[in-house]
Amino acid sequence: MSSQPDYAAPGASAPGIDGPGDAELISAVRAGDIEAYGTLFARHADAARRLARQLVSAGDVDDLVSEAFSKVLGVLQRGGGPDLAFRAYLLTSLRRLHVDKLRASSRLTTTDDLTPYDPGVPFNDTVVSGFENATAAKAFASLPERWQQVLWHTEVEGQKPADIAPLLGMSANSVSALAYRAREGLRQAFVTMHANDAAEDVCANVRGELGAYIRGGTSRRTSVKIEEHLGECRECTAIYLELTEVNSHLGAILAPALLGTAGAGYLAAAHGIAAKGVLVGLGHWLIHTPAGKATSVTGGVAAAGVAVAVAVAATSGSPAPVVAGPKPPITSAPAPTTPAVTPPVVTPSPTPKPHVPPARVTVPPSVAPTPPATPPPTGPQIVQPPAPVTAPPSGSVTLNLFLGIKDPADGLHIVKVTAAHGTVSIPALRASLVFARTAPGTVIYTAKPGWKGTDTVRYTIGDTNGLTVTGSVNVTTLDAAPIAPAVSTAAPASWTLPVPTTIPLLAGATDPNGDVLTLVPTSGTTTHGGTFSISGGSAVYRPAAGYGSVPGSPVTDSFTYTVSDGTLRTTGDVQVTLGVLAAPQAHDDAVSLTSSSPVLISVLANDSDPSGATPVVLTQGSHGAATVVGDQIRYAPSGSPQADSFTYSITDAKGQSSTATVTISVPLPVAQPTLMVDTHDYGTYQHLRVKLHGLAAGLTSTVSITLTGFDAWAPALSDESVCGSAAGAAPGTVVLTCSYTSTGPGDQQLLHFDFIPSGPWSYAVSVAGTNYQGDASVSGP
Repeated sequence: MSSQPDYAAPGASAPGIDGPGDAELISAVRAGDIEAYGTLFARHADAARRLARQLVSAGDVDDLVSEAFSKVLGVLQRGGGPDLAFRAYLLTSLRRLHVDKLRASSRLTTTDDLTPYDPGVPFNDTVVSGFENATAAKAFASLPERWQQVLWHTEVEGQKPADIAPLLGMSANSVSALAYRAREGLRQAFVTMHANDAAEDVCANVRGELGAYIRGGTSRRTSVKIEEHLGECRECTAIYLELTEVNSHLGAILAPALLGTAGAGYLAAAHGIAAKGVLVGLGHWLIHTPAGKATSVTGGVAAAGVAVAVAVAATSGSPAPVVAGPKPPITSAPAPTTPAVTPPVVTPSPTPKPHVPPARVTVPPSVAPTPPATPPPTGPQIVQPPAPVTAPPSGSVTLNLFLGIKDPADGLHIVKVTAAHGTVSIPALRASLVFARTAPGTVIYTAKPGWKGTDTVRYTIGDTNGLTVTGSVNVTTLDAAPIAPAVSTAAPASWTLPVPTTIPLLAGATDPNGDVLTLVPTSGTTTHGGTFSISGGSAVYRPAAGYGSVPGSPVTDSFTYTVSDGTLRTTGDVQVTLGVLAAPQAHDDAVSLTSSSPVLISVLANDSDPSGATPVVLTQGSHGAATVVGDQIRYAPSGSPQADSFTYSITDAKGQSSTATVTISVPLPVAQPTLMVDTHDYGTYQHLRVKLHGLAAGLTSTVSITLTGFDAWAPALSDESVCGSAAGAAPGTVVLTCSYTSTGPGDQQLLHFDFIPSGPWSYAVSVAGTNYQGDASVSGP
């Protein structure tokens, strides 16, 4: 048979199938996905219930099914169980669980009479026992699990390819083709086993042609030779009958073999017929044998009885005698004169022998029949080596290892895949039941960290016949560019000469491949007018004069740098946050007027305002007007010079400001006051007089008088001064202070004291100008 090779790995979903196959679900369950097991339960619960109804009462069916599913779940979660044929494994587990329950429920009863419990000599049907170890069962067991799975569902379950497709993860046409190959493989395995056991070459040759003969694929001449030999050889006839049964009624063989005595009932329930009807189907093959042309075919009848006996045993639950099927029609032949141990030889008639068509296998319309002679299996072959692949730096690349491989077997799977400088992983199923639709044979190659260059991925691909092929593909991982991270730093700001700041750059750069990195030397202008120069491993930055931050409003400047690994380059950003610019500081000023003429005041002379801002008058004085002239303020008195004041402010380019006050003063006149003292001792008291001389009228002085060492004031004598009377003061010291305005340049008495001294005495008198410049003082005696 020639068909498109099936490159799907075992259990992989084929295009066009909406849901995952059983193999995918089994893998998901092993990965911890309980939802996937729910899908398996929904698919196979009905089949489990059909078998359970043959084993327990209706009320215990659901309990037995639930426990069987629970047991299988535990096995899958531990990594055991089937990889593909879930239903056959489930049904076998259910039957074994039922047997374990029967054994566990048995009780030991003590009695002195064993008669009621004596089962007698157990019946041992040698035919049935022989069938259980028959070549057909061995041939089935030798098939790949994928072929066993499709044969179970088609032959035992009687399901259509469209119903089986979701379970296997392939299209209905692919299921039909797979079932055809599986049947052919079973026939080939069956014939091969018997051919190896043949004692004579003619038997080996006939057995090798039986598969093609049953399919009607032999020539007329070969068919005549086979039929003549079958009429003579009982052993080959029995093999022919068993092979016919394998070809036509495989379900009747598999169900009892796996499910025990409940197999016939399960088979009947699966096909919707009564259990006894299975016997009719099992006996159907008797009328399609070439033994009908023989005088007697004892071996064929015995082989037919085997299948019927198994069906009866499966129906009744106990061993049953062999039931012989109807004898085939016998052609004319001379009657034997004496009993013979061996069957008589078939005598051919002159006319052509009637030919009973052998059982044929219906081949799906889209699949061509295989040649009569099945050649030995051919392993996978690499017909076109894979082309080299390029992987991104430090990344992964997807490889399809099945491309370029031709294999006539059922399917391909990855046996082994390795790489010296990377890891290779097979995409796994996601935890949920939303399966990734990746192509069969897909693997993901990921280079080890730091690797660049060409790595060789070596792989081994196998098919379902166990044959393998090895290959390799070169994966070149590109060089990774260096990493230049963004750098952030701070720098001081200045209104005048920019302050340089050194910024390390190379220390933070990295290279995924471990290459030695260098900075590309360069210099230039920053985003906001500053300058930078890169050399060695750092940059020197200078901001523009007057560019900086203010409190609450930071500003930044930026430039770029480039890192090289010798082959590739990467550019990074540098961001500099500028410090706060110094705010202006306005200081108070004082101006003295000697006339009524206006004056220019350089208020900025003692201020600190690096931005060069101009002053602004905020408040005017009371006795003059202030105006801004350039960077100065002009003050014009309103009349004669008088003391006055006004305020001004300065604001820099960033909006920062400061305020100060300008004080206007007028110079005082100069005067030379004179103090004259007159003292006289009158014996009983002491006389003291002080006069002020030479001070113009209107000039005010501060007068201070101090007298010490007096005992009392002289009676009826003077006690007066411009600062008031001292009479009544306690003996000792008296201090008088007051302000005195001159009435003219003549003599003006400041004090006149007559007092009785208590001993040594003294005085001190001083005047100081308040609205003039000048002072005088006198003391004594």
